[in-house]
Amino acid sequence: MKYTEPENKYVTSISPEHRKKFGQIFTPVQIAKFMVKWITDKFDQGQLLDPALGLGIFFRQLPDPQSYQLEGYEIDPKLARMAENLFSSLLLNLTCLKKDFLLTETNKQYDGIICNPPYIHFQDYKENLSLIDKFNQQYNLKLKGFSNIYALFLIKSLQLLKPNGRAAFIIPSEFLNADYGVSIKKFLLKNCSIRHLIIFDPSIQVFEGFLTTSAILLFDNEKKKHLNIFNVKNMADLKQIEKYLYCPHKSSNLDAKTYSLDQLKPEVKWKYYYRDLKINLQLEKCSNLVQFSKFARVKRGIATGANEFFTLSKADAILHRIDPNYLTPCLTRASQIKNNIFDERDLQNLISANKKVFLLTVNSKKIDENLKAYIKWGEKKGFHTRYLTRKRNPWFSMELSTPADLLVKTFSRKQVVFIQNNTRALNLTCFHSIYLNSLGQQYRNIIFLYLITDLAKEIFEGQKREYGSGLGKFEPNDIKQTKVLDFTTISLKDQAILNQLYQQYVKFHKSLKSNAEKILKEAESIFYQYWRK
Repeated sequence: MKYTEPENKYVTSISPEHRKKFGQIFTPVQIAKFMVKWITDKFDQGQLLDPALGLGIFFRQLPDPQSYQLEGYEIDPKLARMAENLFSSLLLNLTCLKKDFLLTETNKQYDGIICNPPYIHFQDYKENLSLIDKFNQQYNLKLKGFSNIYALFLIKSLQLLKPNGRAAFIIPSEFLNADYGVSIKKFLLKNCSIRHLIIFDPSIQVFEGFLTTSAILLFDNEKKKHLNIFNVKNMADLKQIEKYLYCPHKSSNLDAKTYSLDQLKPEVKWKYYYRDLKINLQLEKCSNLVQFSKFARVKRGIATGANEFFTLSKADAILHRIDPNYLTPCLTRASQIKNNIFDERDLQNLISANKKVFLLTVNSKKIDENLKAYIKWGEKKGFHTRYLTRKRNPWFSMELSTPADLLVKTFSRKQVVFIQNNTRALNLTCFHSIYLNSLGQQYRNIIFLYLITDLAKEIFEGQKREYGSGLGKFEPNDIKQTKVLDFTTISLKDQAILNQLYQQYVKFHKSLKSNAEKILKEAESIFYQYWRK
């Protein structure tokens, strides 16, 4: 969706670095009009607040702006001046407070609050630690430093609403399904003012040029204690939702669900409530399911901090005369694996094809002259000043790791992808590493076979975090906390059958895909018998 003229002029004249510093992502006019109507449907006059003003896109969509007292916070002096000049040219009165909304002490109450807060991670916000502590204490929260400050804008704003006030926010929907979002959801349920939750399909790019999920949250302080959740698959759906909100008798074909607030659990990923993930809602009824952490630990892959320096092909190693003792086989890109089983032949094929599948691992004090020359070359390129490398001593050392039993792709646009690693290769962050514990090792091949069935994939799909344009991501905790079959409940007879099916799958998974799929279906039928018990 495109920007309006003032926002487009700003975007084309200001550097991306400046916009990133202040987390500036402007709201498309269609979204702004939708959100504004939630406020104006109830109030045709009154005090309105935008805690992250920008160029005032929301206030500019008011049908009669002169009837309202308009107030906004804007921390960027340049943007604040532009907003003041713009509103002056439109003959509109605006009180622009040139300060940080989150750091401002105020008890002023508003009829309506409307906001697209800045997209800045806590780690990049200079007041992060003191602010988190303050909010946790003031609002009885347990916020962590992995969130985005949009959560703080939302929490503080709701405290400034008049008893019958309304608020509209557009924020990333990822908090609904992330660990750090549990505290935020607890707050929303306790606050009781959330009325409508509108989830945009991840394939919809709401903000031009930004890969992020989006949700509109509509609040009313009348606190009716029920929540409507809508799925938006295309922008035409937004029109249907608008009809539902203001002309219910005219709405139709809505993908909507209604819950009382006490039905919603903050600890649960809320995609279970708005996506078609029925299998996940049945999990609590199954006694033979346990967290995957019973059988394995999961950690992220190796983060080098400078892949251009640390990852090499065979030709690179020859060119720089790097001793093989300093090189460890390593998967550096998700695209390097084409099948669910990765073996030594696959690794050798990658080496022969001159792919970057070697990791420079200098963890000894002995450094030969060729390696010294390579390190100097890296320093000339500035690799030693990168964020991760400058924290290491020496900068060219590498974190210790061992080959994983299983790999899972960190990002995917389709279903989760598990790979059995039958090589000595390490892996970078394009994969998460799964290490089976002593119990898991007893069921090594059975666990792998289970993970690549449609049954398991559907369950894991419910744990995936969604980003813009249909991109999904798993964090290590998402994997280890997912419910899997308790493999210790499988009889010895069925274990023997499953191990035979695994051997058949190994034989056919590359050459005869149709045979491999039949084998998986047979294995799945066995797993399903135990899953249903």
